[in-house]
Order: sequence, then C-alpha cells, then structure tokens
Amino acid sequence: MSSSIYNHKHLQPTGAATQGPSLQQHHARLNDCFDTIRQEFDVVAQELNLIRGQRDEFENKVTGQVNELNIIRQSLYELETQHGKSVSSTKTRSAPSVKRITLSANKGASPSALPP
Repeated sequence: MSSSIYNHKHLQPTGAATQGPSLQQHHARLNDCFDTIRQEFDVVAQELNLIRGQRDEFENKVTGQVNELNIIRQSLYELETQHGKSVSSTKTRSAPSVKRITLSANKGASPSALPP
C-alpha cells in the first residue's frame, strides 16, 4: 500500500518568458548586496584590529604606570623608615645636651656659657 503523501509532483516555476532576465537581475543585485556586506565586514574587522591594538597599547601603558607607582610607594616607605630611625637617633644623641640646657635654664645660667 503506497501512501498518496509521497506521490506528489515537484513544482516547477511557471510564468512568462520575461522571468529569465528578471531572475538574472535579482541574482546580480543579490551578489552586489553580498559584495557590499563583505566590504563592510572587512572595514569593521580592520577597525576591530585597530581598536584591539590601541587597547593593548593602553593596557601596557597603565601596567607600566602602576609598576612605577609601586616603586615610588616602596621608596617612600623606605624613606619614612629611614627618617624615623634618624629622628630617634638624633633624639638619643641630643638628649644629654637638651637635659643640660634645661637644667642650666632652670638655674638661670646662659646655655652658651655651658660646656658642650
């Protein structure tokens, strides 16, 4: 038993003889549209590559600047540490002189008249 569903005729284009050139015109127009799309795609792809290059360049610059800031920060911490040591060292060395000047000021003697 064969089904009538599978027994169908293939449809053939029908129409006047003028359809041939018209179909060629449509194909030509479609090809022109595809060419335009390809050209636009190429332009966009070139712009994308340019923008990616700029992004990479900016990322490298930012990374370099961040590294430079980290070096400056580390140098600043080291300078602060050295300064703190220097101040405490100066206080330690000058403490006897300050004490002597304070005692002489309390006694009424001139600090310049005291021996160092």
